[in-house]
Amino acid sequence: MKDFLHKHERLLCILIPTLLGIIYIILCALCLQKSIWFDESYGAYLTRYSFSEIWGLTAVDVHPPLYYFLLKIWSGIFGFTDFGMRFMSVFFGAIAIVFAWQWLKRNFGTKTATIAALLMTISPMFIRYGQEMRMYTMAAAIVFGATYVLQLAIDTKKRKYWIIYGILISLGMWTHYFTALVWLAHLAYIVFIYRKKIFQKNIIISYATAIVLYLPWLPSFLAQSSEVQNGFWIGAPSLTTVTDYFTNAFLFLNSGEIKNWLLPLMAIVSIGTVFFIVKAKRNTFLLKFMALLPPALLILLSMPPLKPMFVDRYAVYSAACLALIVGVGIATVKFKKKITPVLVTLVFVVTSAIGIANVYADGGSDAKALFENVSAISNEGEPIISQTEWLYYDLSFYGTDEHPVYFIEEIVKYGWGSHEPLKQSDYGKIVDLDAFLEEHETFWFVGDLPSKGNLKFPRDNYIETKIMTLDVNRGDTPYQAIEFSRVNEK
Repeated sequence: MKDFLHKHERLLCILIPTLLGIIYIILCALCLQKSIWFDESYGAYLTRYSFSEIWGLTAVDVHPPLYYFLLKIWSGIFGFTDFGMRFMSVFFGAIAIVFAWQWLKRNFGTKTATIAALLMTISPMFIRYGQEMRMYTMAAAIVFGATYVLQLAIDTKKRKYWIIYGILISLGMWTHYFTALVWLAHLAYIVFIYRKKIFQKNIIISYATAIVLYLPWLPSFLAQSSEVQNGFWIGAPSLTTVTDYFTNAFLFLNSGEIKNWLLPLMAIVSIGTVFFIVKAKRNTFLLKFMALLPPALLILLSMPPLKPMFVDRYAVYSAACLALIVGVGIATVKFKKKITPVLVTLVFVVTSAIGIANVYADGGSDAKALFENVSAISNEGEPIISQTEWLYYDLSFYGTDEHPVYFIEEIVKYGWGSHEPLKQSDYGKIVDLDAFLEEHETFWFVGDLPSKGNLKFPRDNYIETKIMTLDVNRGDTPYQAIEFSRVNEK
């Protein structure tokens, strides 16, 4: 086997990561057309604007603009559809796997890299966020690319790799702020490697490059940080925050949902992961830093007096590193019986398969089903008016010329961040509701079904001609759609 691997090493370095990337693409692509939800629809909505406008709109939101720039370019090539736009995340997830394989292959060899990268490929959380029209797998691709380049820089001592590493640090910060937690993990590793020799010229040049390239966005970052600390939607971390992060990484279930046979299975997986974190010592310091430090720091940053910021998807690359640690452990830890690593691998593969099934079963929101059902029974050109601006974002993604989607400006209380695109543009906005209704005798009004009665439209002289309630894959209040027709006064 060793002779075969050595003889065909160059070919295998292309074929194996390519095959893993294809497996990941297939697993993600099987479920890319579920209904989008607000975070996705908001990002898609931004692609309607110019690059300079996207810069300004993201500056008053909570994320940097690079992902939205690329999503605009991507949608221009592959189309403004849920499958086409989500595929960008699939693509970057596959790139992340390739970089992870190359990094591990450099440290551990082809066999270990392949086992570890395979477990990352079938990681439920990594697949879940590879299916989402968000920046998480793009950030992961940058993180694993930077990790591979950092390893090259340390091993070869060549300045060009340190400069590339600095560029990737900056690109990560232009994509998602919490990549900074990985860069801190990298820095801890660099200090661990160099100790008192940390202030080397190449290292200083690398971080100086990152800082200089990030300076144009720095004022916006500082403004966003101040606004987020004034109040945000994320809940305070608790013990379940930690356990949910771990169970979602392997089963894509919150810890409270682990029942019956899943309970002992998750116990085995948990013990096995901790065992490998402790036992897999050879060349695994950086991998352990990346797996453990970002979520730990994110929890610490969520403690008072700071506002909570921990969300598991913000550290999806660390969840992927947990899968890599298990793979490295299976391949490198010496077991008394040869059958043991095979059985352990089987347990983690079965766990991942269950997790992937849970990912597929996650129905998301019902905006797509709502739009399709309403448009199927409405007349061509009949407008759809959203009850809230948040639902408008989701429905407008699916809106067509035959069935346009609108929101009513007078019911919107403009605030900071996600309201800004609606505030700055008249696209889909009903500025004068009375004038709009003069042009449309019949329309659909859609929103959440109230606890008593039907949706109430903010004008009189309209009767309900059709009523549809939709409760599919929706755990909270069902959607309701009502066709209203104007009562003509005699």
